[in-house]
This record gives sequence, C-alpha cells and structure tokens, in this order.
Amino acid sequence: ELVFWDNKSLDNSAKIFNSYSEKRFKYYLAPNHTGLGAARNRAFKHLKGEYIAVLDVDDIWLPTKLEKQIKHFTDKEVGIVISNAYFFNKKKKVLIYKKKPFEGWVFDQLLENYYVCLVTLLFKKSLIKKLKNNFDPEFDFIADFDLVLRLSKISKLSYCNEVLAGWRAHGNND
Repeated sequence: ELVFWDNKSLDNSAKIFNSYSEKRFKYYLAPNHTGLGAARNRAFKHLKGEYIAVLDVDDIWLPTKLEKQIKHFTDKEVGIVISNAYFFNKKKKVLIYKKKPFEGWVFDQLLENYYVCLVTLLFKKSLIKKLKNNFDPEFDFIADFDLVLRLSKISKLSYCNEVLAGWRAHGNND
C-alpha cells in the first residue's frame, strides 16, 4: 500500500497523486498543517502493512529499494533496515555512507553519532506496539531520530550495502 499524507501542501501533490489510478494508493488530506512529527503520526494511523518506509515528496527511491531491504528481516531480531543513499541537487551527488555503518544492537552508536537517513529507513510496524507511540507529534525535526532510537533499544538494525535512495538538497529543506 502507499499512504499519501497531504499536510496541506501548496504544490501540485494532490493533482499528481490523482493522476494515478491504483487501488492500493490511499490519499489523505490533513485537516490542518502540522509539524513533521504530528503529520507522520497522523498518517501512521492509516497504515495497514507490516513494513513501513517514509518517502517525502522531494526525495527518491530506486526501483528495488523495498525488495532488497525486506530480505534483511529474515533475522527475527532485525526491526530496522537502512541502505546507502546519496544527497543530491542539480549540480552533484554525494554518497551518504563512505564506510559501512554499525549494524546490530546500535543504540549506543546512534547516541554518539546518529547516521540513519530517513529516506532509507524501513521498519516493522509490529515493533511500534512495544513502544509508547510512533512518531512523536511534539517533534518537528527529530521525530525520526526519536523513533529510530527507541526502535534500536528493542531490535537490531541491518544495513543493505547498496545505494537505494536519494535525499534531495534544496533551498526549502528543513
């Protein structure tokens, strides 16, 4: 499924979404604009699948991202999977991970040096039931950081050593 949460955007997102006729795609319009944590928290309530990934409208996934990352969940202790990605703009692309990041039980490493790029994140929805909540609505810029830290306390992180996404850098990034 694809859940598109329109946080009262002022661009053509709704028009672009409506150009697709796929029954697995669901569109939801926020009653009012909120911060990122609150928006993701609201969208989360509409998810039915077991695996969750976030794709902001200005970022990209490569076609095999989900297929390649899902395979990492064969280890029952893995609840978080990330991959390599690149920052990009009109002029250049820069790899996010020059060397392989830590894997396994990584809570302490994440506290010292947070290295998870949201566009690469894939996690199990069933783990959220073990937490107090999902994306904290009180956080705008660190909602994913907070969630990944809490998930890393109860599950292992696995790294798919391939470039599977792109994080667009532009003048309107938060």
